[in-house]
Amino acid sequence: RFCETRLHRVCPVIAVLNFCLVAGTLDYMDMVDFNEIFFFVVKVVSIAIASCQTVVVGGAVLVGLFVVWKFKDRILETVGLESGTLVVGDFRDWATCWSMR
Repeated sequence: RFCETRLHRVCPVIAVLNFCLVAGTLDYMDMVDFNEIFFFVVKVVSIAIASCQTVVVGGAVLVGLFVVWKFKDRILETVGLESGTLVVGDFRDWATCWSMR
């Protein structure tokens, strides 16, 4: 109970202590170079950020397409077309590739 209420003070201290222990251990070992580990971590983080950015941009494109599809009638009215179904078509036109007569 004593430690639960002060987690905002305890966790940063533990994180700094762990970082110092890992840095000291890597400095003590001769076969491991800290620069190699650092640049490897930077490369992994940059790959993760790039893939997250791709996912976010793809999601934004899908949301944008949904919004345009949802408000297509209002957008076409703003442009000056009174009947937007003549330009865009109905679902059955899209499903049959405009082959129904």
